[in-house]
Amino acid sequence: MSEPSAKRPRIDSNDNTTEDDAADLDPALQAEIIELINTLPEGCCRELLSLAASMHSDILMSTRVVNEAINLNASVTVYEFDAHTRATWRDLNVTFRKCDASAQCEMAPCVENAIIDSIDQICYQAAKPMASFRTKINGLNALRKIAKFILLTSSPIALEMQMRCQWDDSLVEGMKGIVAALTCDERKWICHRDDRRQRWQDKFNELILLGGEKGCLEGLDYARDMFFDDCSDEEEEEEEEDDDDDDDEEEGNQSQGFDADGNEDQDDERDENEDGTT
Repeated sequence: MSEPSAKRPRIDSNDNTTEDDAADLDPALQAEIIELINTLPEGCCRELLSLAASMHSDILMSTRVVNEAINLNASVTVYEFDAHTRATWRDLNVTFRKCDASAQCEMAPCVENAIIDSIDQICYQAAKPMASFRTKINGLNALRKIAKFILLTSSPIALEMQMRCQWDDSLVEGMKGIVAALTCDERKWICHRDDRRQRWQDKFNELILLGGEKGCLEGLDYARDMFFDDCSDEEEEEEEEDDDDDDDEEEGNQSQGFDADGNEDQDDERDENEDGTT
């Protein structure tokens, strides 16, 4: 089963007003607009853009074009997240290993926030339907590694992070988000893929078992079920089709003078021998 190919969305741009209007603006007014926008909170900018797009069709068109361009770029770009997994492993195992337990506990909130920030950045790139297939796989694998580091490390900082994961669902929700962003074909491809060491279903089961032992990361079983539902349905359909094909073949063989094992019927030959004819 070949890897799903990235589909490039087509961008229709009929917007000829934005660039012309921007070029006609007085430079002083342009500078003032830029300064005003830079001082506004992100939420206010979104609200103002929403209001402007609802009132002016050219702004709506420009917003659509920019959004489609971003999606196109995401669909053909592969993001790697090794830097995040390495940083998490170092923070849990190396950076503070010379500190005593009390010092590590004092540093734990900073480390926890850094790990959560890494999770958020991974999800920002990978938990999108328009993200490339390889980006989604890399993101899911990165979150799996981070979860495994947290669950298998016994340093005081790691224990604090395990306690954080009892109530902070960023990691679990991140994995759910990436799984939800995968298309049906992408999930099926992953289900049929063997990475030479461990199947993805086994990887999920391992995390669920470890999380249960540590009393954290509740909800990973739901992410696993989301992941493999399509594969289970496909396997059941294939089994039903195989059964139907076997029944059809048996009926066809019998109707053409063959038995259920594909051997020719001997009744006609016996009748001929009894009559003394050949």
